[in-house]
Amino acid sequence: MLFSTQNTRNDRGEQIHLQMVGVCLENVVGSGMGPKLRYTEVDDLKKVKLPHAEVSAALESLMKIPGVEEAFIWNTCNRFEVYFFHTSNRRELEARIEETFFGPICEERSKLNYLSDTDVVHHLVRTAVGFNSGLPGERDVAQQLHSAVRLASMAGASGPLTEALSDSVFEMAREIREETVWKRFSPSYCGAALEEALRDTCMGRLQSGRVAVVGSSNTSRGSAEILRRRFGISEENVTVYHRCHHKDGQMKSMRRACRGSSRVRVRDYDSDTVHQAIAKSRLVIIGIDRSQPVISGERLARHLKGDEQVTVIDFNTFGSCEGLEGLPGVRLVDAAMIEDKVRDYANRLVHNPEFLNALEVLEPMVRERVRGLRVVFEDQVEGKVSVESYALGVA
Repeated sequence: MLFSTQNTRNDRGEQIHLQMVGVCLENVVGSGMGPKLRYTEVDDLKKVKLPHAEVSAALESLMKIPGVEEAFIWNTCNRFEVYFFHTSNRRELEARIEETFFGPICEERSKLNYLSDTDVVHHLVRTAVGFNSGLPGERDVAQQLHSAVRLASMAGASGPLTEALSDSVFEMAREIREETVWKRFSPSYCGAALEEALRDTCMGRLQSGRVAVVGSSNTSRGSAEILRRRFGISEENVTVYHRCHHKDGQMKSMRRACRGSSRVRVRDYDSDTVHQAIAKSRLVIIGIDRSQPVISGERLARHLKGDEQVTVIDFNTFGSCEGLEGLPGVRLVDAAMIEDKVRDYANRLVHNPEFLNALEVLEPMVRERVRGLRVVFEDQVEGKVSVESYALGVA
């Protein structure tokens, strides 16, 4: 089921369109048979990407722009994309979006992607199945989209249109992954990153020591699961340091991913509790999204004892650590190094003939499925539920 805005109107009779303005990093698959994309550099992505804690406020600002009906923001280490349903003049609205979210780079419009209606849906589907990822086929990207939509719902920015759109994208991505050869090429980004980062690490030593996972993001939760399933690390040796509240909806996911592991709620990640935990661990995985470092080399040095070695893997694009380089006994693998390692993994994958054959089959399949499917969504109007169905065609 896929959504088309061609015949969608709000309760004032105004026609609603779907739009995306955003930036993304280049990948080894490219645009394929999807909408043609422009790619940006990591430094430009950093200029516009938001720390997770600031996304809710950004959504509130977005919803104040006249004509915006619903919206969500897909904000990851590979993309910053603003999606919105609107009733306004497209170019005027794009200018407002540029000014609000892309100020540091909007003077060069050639760096931004502008997609409308069916192209947006096609792009979402290709991205959800991993065609637009640095690691082709990665599964984590669909969970990131789910989190983006959930955050928009909690912020009051999304509604039935967003729900119908995301449900349709998720369903198609699931079918493609489970019912086609693509299921053989659906790696986990976290898994690939950890495999590459720990390739030369003594597993026996790692499995016998403490592991600290910092953060409650998809990356943190996914890493905790992968450590248990793929690396044979006992959940009893893993402690997750998080800031989850029961009311934010993440605790259930946290408990499921970290079953058997200890969970410690901290007020903030720059606390002594976290620094002490890092010093006592052999492996530390940081999956937070902050614009400023929270782990200090100077503070960490106070807690380090003996000749123990600790590997710190920091997924944060902005960098969670400061002053760890050269600290005795500490090996830091930062986000840039992770991307390099994942790129090596991806480059090996795209030289696999079976992968290339799968991609050749799936690109037109995605296009045809997008062309022929429909979406059904429900809208509560004056106490009655009206069900609408719209066809989607791809040019």
